[in-house]
Amino acid sequence: MTLRVLFCFVIILNLGCVSKTNEELNLAKKLVLIESDEILEIPIDSVTSNISPYLYSYLDKNTGENDLLFSLNTFNNFLEIYSTKKATLLKTLTFEREGPEGVGNLNGVFVQNLDSIFLFNSDGASYCMINIQNDALIKHRFKEPLGYSVPMISSTKFSSIPFIHKGSFFFKALPPGSYSTKSNEELAATNLGYRVDLKTGESTELPFFIH
Repeated sequence: MTLRVLFCFVIILNLGCVSKTNEELNLAKKLVLIESDEILEIPIDSVTSNISPYLYSYLDKNTGENDLLFSLNTFNNFLEIYSTKKATLLKTLTFEREGPEGVGNLNGVFVQNLDSIFLFNSDGASYCMINIQNDALIKHRFKEPLGYSVPMISSTKFSSIPFIHKGSFFFKALPPGSYSTKSNEELAATNLGYRVDLKTGESTELPFFIH
């Protein structure tokens, strides 16, 4: 059995979410999605589903030889790390759900670098940071803005991948109230995310969200 990944190469501009200049916003409008026919097939073992609930690609900015694909195994609370160059599984990181070393039920990952891998769970407003050796676990908690949901983390049904910009995590989230009862004008003025200061854990609603 293989994990098949169809690559779409995207020219990506990392954007923050507040105080954007006109130049940055104009550049954002020029993003281009380039579809490729290339298909990556990676052999998987008997405990790994061929449908991943969350995938995250990490690109080696130096040589490209260490381009990685991170895949969550939510059944076993594993993080599987694949080499896209060699099409092989490099390592599997296993996590407890409860206890001092517990990370909850994994539902997302963000890789700033191989020493700063952030794990998200479906249990609340928290995240954990590990390195690729998984020999150092640091837990963080924060408070979401009043009425907002915990971060919406997704890479499959829709793109909702958190990112770091100028010392803060940026998340998409559900706003207070029911969107089904709001007018178009109210929805247009609704903040759809917030940022969390990495040092203090304080959160701030975003006036708009681009990612």
